[in-house]
Amino acid sequence: MPTDNPKEPLILVAEGDKSRAGVEKLSFQEARGEYWERIFDAVPELIAIIDPDHTITRVNKAMADRCGVAPENLVGRKCYEVVHGLSQPLAGCPHAKVLLDGQAHSAEIEEPRCNGVFDVTVSPLTAEEGRVIASVHIMRDVTSHKQAARLLAENEIRLRTLVQTIPDLVWLKDVDGVYLACNRMFERFFGAGEADIIGKTDYDFVDRELADFFREHDRKAMAAGEPSNNEEWITFADDGQQALLETIKTPMRDSNGRLIGVLGIARDITERKQAEENSLEMERKYQQTQKLESLGVLAGGVAHDFNNILTIILGHCYVLEEELESGISGKDHVQQIEAAATRAAELCHQMLAYAGQSPQVKVWVNLWMLVDDVVKMLSSAIKKNVTIEHDISRDVLVITGDNAQIQQVVMNLIINAAEAIGDKNGTIRVVLGKKIVIEEQDESDFLGNAIQPGRYACLEVSDTGCGIDEETRKRIFEPFFTTKFTGRGLGMSAVLGIIKSHGGVLQLASTPGVGTTFKVYFPLPDETYTVEAVPAYEKTPLAKVSGTILLVDDEVEIRAIDSILLNTMGFSVITALNGREALDIFSLHESEIDSVLLDLIMPEMGGLETYRFLRAVSPDVPIVFCSGYDIEAISAVVETDDHAEVVKKPFKPDQLREVLLKVMGHGSN
Repeated sequence: MPTDNPKEPLILVAEGDKSRAGVEKLSFQEARGEYWERIFDAVPELIAIIDPDHTITRVNKAMADRCGVAPENLVGRKCYEVVHGLSQPLAGCPHAKVLLDGQAHSAEIEEPRCNGVFDVTVSPLTAEEGRVIASVHIMRDVTSHKQAARLLAENEIRLRTLVQTIPDLVWLKDVDGVYLACNRMFERFFGAGEADIIGKTDYDFVDRELADFFREHDRKAMAAGEPSNNEEWITFADDGQQALLETIKTPMRDSNGRLIGVLGIARDITERKQAEENSLEMERKYQQTQKLESLGVLAGGVAHDFNNILTIILGHCYVLEEELESGISGKDHVQQIEAAATRAAELCHQMLAYAGQSPQVKVWVNLWMLVDDVVKMLSSAIKKNVTIEHDISRDVLVITGDNAQIQQVVMNLIINAAEAIGDKNGTIRVVLGKKIVIEEQDESDFLGNAIQPGRYACLEVSDTGCGIDEETRKRIFEPFFTTKFTGRGLGMSAVLGIIKSHGGVLQLASTPGVGTTFKVYFPLPDETYTVEAVPAYEKTPLAKVSGTILLVDDEVEIRAIDSILLNTMGFSVITALNGREALDIFSLHESEIDSVLLDLIMPEMGGLETYRFLRAVSPDVPIVFCSGYDIEAISAVVETDDHAEVVKKPFKPDQLREVLLKVMGHGSN
């Protein structure tokens, strides 16, 4: 009979055949016994055979090694003495149970003498007639497994404690959107315990629209293979509280890289968002306050300019009246009156823009003219102890920017300089010129950042005032920062923001007790633009047109002069003093009216409300809004309505005519 292993070194021979020298030759019975003996000792589990009297009759090498005793010294001893160190068998010993019922029994036993925790299986060893003559103990060392399981359980407890105590909502879903776990904060969202949430989906707790949204976000994260985040408003089911959540969903994979679900973490950012919005609102109000403070200074200059303009108008009106009575042509005086009125209108537009009541639009800005106008305006408004010197180069042509914002920068710098001088005699010097920055110059802004090479318009405002110390210089551009020295840094955070939004940079140099210099660099365009002087207005006779205009304005004088202008152009005019009267007239004369000239600000019913009622009864009647204030409020209407236009007060007759013809579909004649 061959051995089961062909490489087995034992040689099976007939009984008594020992002829091959040097080779171990055994009988079949001897070889088989030796073979199984080696297998018995090779098994890593601890094996012992114990007779009904608890006496060890056989052990394998692993058992002997673990007990630290040679096998022959274990045989014949009581198992409870050798293994447990006891003087009598353990109560409920598996060996006793096997002897009693003849069945195999298992137990987990911690054996200090064997230095470990073991899974023990005790099986009966029976005689041919079925009588139990011994039991076979097989002990498998599970110490490392138990330690690993204990560490895993401890880590799981730690992790669960961590997840449960963090203030964020945390949950885990499988690929089908079924919840696998969640923390207490998430329980608040559904108003249910984790045990009730696990195994269910979003559709079991929220409406379909919201559940679809959650599911789509899950799919987006899993499809992308990377975290996906969004913001969403939710309502907690447990108390009805609403919250804005910042949610991050991360795809989860097993050790083989297989997608198994998505982990979600959501943080309540309601208070943070509110704080950010409050901060922005406070900053906006602060900047508006700064504007209003500077308007106090501006008002003196504006009043001075308006008085000059009115003086011009009244003077020419007086002379015109005298000359007309004498039969002399008053054409020159009319032109001067018109020029003065145009100047006054432009001054009003600048005031509205500066006060934040006009839309911010970047246009070509004549910088030298703007600076010159501001200097002239403020020269008459600031204290007489302050002298303004200026060197404004006309070589600085135009830049692109918001006219009102750049005017605010120039004004604030000059006003700050005047306040820094205070009540003592001092000088403000305003210089405007070109500046070319090249790499070798190593020019930097007030923070030390390099100024990019290029062509700039450089505005320099310097004073002989109190100066700024180093600590204040570091904080002067912070929002809400004020100082206790005379020059308070009026609106400097807004100034810096405007400069940056125009692609410009700022330099600051100051010595306490000596003075301060601000330099503002505005990028010049690549092309060269010339700025020509505005030619004297020449009145051109207008070609006659026809049609009926419904003129709606609450000012009697405006209705009177506009009616005359429209009649001069060839239009027939029907007037109304407010929106309600205009609607009544339109309902009676709709077929006769070719266009509506509509003031924006009126009592009883304003322009926008009137417009909506007119559109309800006539979707395509041409409507022209006419206002000198809050044009931005109607810009959206004009942009979306092919039959609506706007003309800004004050306007010239040819401007009004062009807009009316355009909206009526006639083009210009």
